Amino acid sequence: MRLAMTADIVDAATALGAGLLTEISDEPQVTAMQWATAFSQRSPDAIAAVKKLYRKSWHGREGDALARETLYQARILASPNQAIAVRRQLGQDIPYKT
Repeated sequence: MRLAMTADIVDAATALGAGLLTEISDEPQVTAMQWATAFSQRSPDAIAAVKKLYRKSWHGREGDALARETLYQARILASPNQAIAVRRQLGQDIPYKT
């Protein structure tokens, strides 16, 4: 909030220390491609659920986050994309269902 209100400029190390960055890379494009490759091997339903869980739970109560996570996990485990993700990790090139 402070950065949004003051428009202060912070260096990468400061941003990392404040939790605004996940990591610093000397080769950001290579790192981004590695992340994208890793994400592509996971079920898109799982990726979407993680994003939704963080958005909805960031400022909520811990019990609410746990309940959401449990619900999302049950949905993911029952989804066709989870089975596809497992098969992709075993080397099969199968497209995800949209």
